[in-house]
Amino acid sequence: LSHCYTKVGETLQMQGRLEEAEAAHWEGLAICEHLAESDPSNAVWQHDLVISYLRMAQIWQADDDGNAHAWWLKLHGQLVEMRKRGITLPGEEEILSRLTSENQ
Repeated sequence: LSHCYTKVGETLQMQGRLEEAEAAHWEGLAICEHLAESDPSNAVWQHDLVISYLRMAQIWQADDDGNAHAWWLKLHGQLVEMRKRGITLPGEEEILSRLTSENQ
């Protein structure tokens, strides 16, 4: 179900309907956070949470709102924790590397 909300949010975001996109992403994020918290060893659920954080950061960035920084920090923290557990994917390692270099 979270994937459906993400797809709807992505479509709305591409259409420039940022408020509606954000609402859809919030719904998907709630599901992802619940699943990720319930089983930290589940790499799929952790990856889904990364995608949710990434989408929220992008929405806030596109809206030119200062809240984007908080989402980038959440994304960074999630990726760091996943790396510690050895469950990051190559693309996630690349994102983590970029986020880390930008924050130094």
